[in-house]
Amino acid sequence: MTDAIPELLGRVTEVWSDTAGGNAGTGYLIGTDLILTALHVVHRDGAEPAKEIVVRPLLAAGQMGALQAAELVWPTVDRLDDRPLDAALLRLRNLKCEAAPRIDLGKPKSPPDCLNLPLIAVGFPAFAPKAGYRQDTEQISGIAPLASSIVAGKYQIAELQNTRKMQIDDSLDWHGMSGAPLLSEGRLIGLLVARKSANQRYDFSGIRIEKLLEDAAFRAYVGPCIDNGLDGLAFSDLKSKRIIVPRPGPPDLPPDDIWDIPADAFGEVLDHQFGLPALPQESPKMPTVLALYWDRLDRKLQDAFALAATQAARSGKNYISTTTLFAALRRLRNAPLPELLDAMPDGAMGAPVPAHISPDYACLSQITELSPCVTRSLDNLAPKVGSDAVLSSEDMFVDIARFGTGKSTIRMRNNGVDPDWIVDKVTTLDWHVLSRDGAQMAY
Repeated sequence: MTDAIPELLGRVTEVWSDTAGGNAGTGYLIGTDLILTALHVVHRDGAEPAKEIVVRPLLAAGQMGALQAAELVWPTVDRLDDRPLDAALLRLRNLKCEAAPRIDLGKPKSPPDCLNLPLIAVGFPAFAPKAGYRQDTEQISGIAPLASSIVAGKYQIAELQNTRKMQIDDSLDWHGMSGAPLLSEGRLIGLLVARKSANQRYDFSGIRIEKLLEDAAFRAYVGPCIDNGLDGLAFSDLKSKRIIVPRPGPPDLPPDDIWDIPADAFGEVLDHQFGLPALPQESPKMPTVLALYWDRLDRKLQDAFALAATQAARSGKNYISTTTLFAALRRLRNAPLPELLDAMPDGAMGAPVPAHISPDYACLSQITELSPCVTRSLDNLAPKVGSDAVLSSEDMFVDIARFGTGKSTIRMRNNGVDPDWIVDKVTTLDWHVLSRDGAQMAY
């Protein structure tokens, strides 16, 4: 990391709102009064828009040291239910933080040859101790495979560690980390989303900043805040020309930052700076039902589907059966699922995917169909996942084990594993899994 890191980290901001009875998160000061955060921090699904939002950047001093009133400026209230990505921009209402100059923002500068990008995130998780009257920070690090989830505009984050170089404990209360900046080599490349699965464990993913910049209104707000130090036209050189607001759907331009440049020129500069795609990219190639719910699955469940697809492709099949998905879950053994898998009677399940096979996400493009049991489970559970939660491996395994009717569940029944057996074990383990009626409950 560079010498600029202390100043960069000073932009990390506490965010509080009264949505759904109160919510906390993290933001990042990207201008003198503009803060990037996760949308669900200030607007929960099914709740009214927040009437009160307050923020406090780490670098704040003097009058800025107190919580400051802020307001949601992007997306606008009429677009809250359309939100394709869990991101928002807030604006300080009463004052500006002049200590925050323009920011280096965009794609990674020099992607490593291995295409695994090192990154850090800093935020305010609920379990972090308070320092005086303020919530303290926690830093985590990890890697992001650059070639994963490009079309969706996401970062899949792996090898998460805390500052003590220990693996992240996703059973801790990470509430408050959503909206934390994803930083790489001194550049803001995205924001972190921490979502809780039905079993109360957390899953971490990121939103790519270049995906957000595809939105004209978002670009209009953050454009004046950017200083990438790249060759070509600088944003500060473009303030003497006239702007034409793009149509249709005019962005809600900030009143004191209107730019006098043509819309076409503005787009060309952004394309040059960030390499935005000129045309929409193709949707991910995978079975329709899986593509529909992909972003609602936690990272571990996505890995399981990728491993199942890899095993199926190696067997010359274009179909993920329930048996193959179960074999992938047995092979990956992501906590806490082994607590239930290891209690299964001998013969109740087939063999795991061999240890030498690793998940290859490219194999998903070769799959055209999922088993009826898997499809019904996704159709019943995924629509009930809220914006601040994800569907976990144990959610799906328990659901299929209870309600499935195919060969895999028949094998379980023949070996003493009926729905009541599953309910009893889940109750004993005190798991909270998503049920088909939408409740997150222990049976």
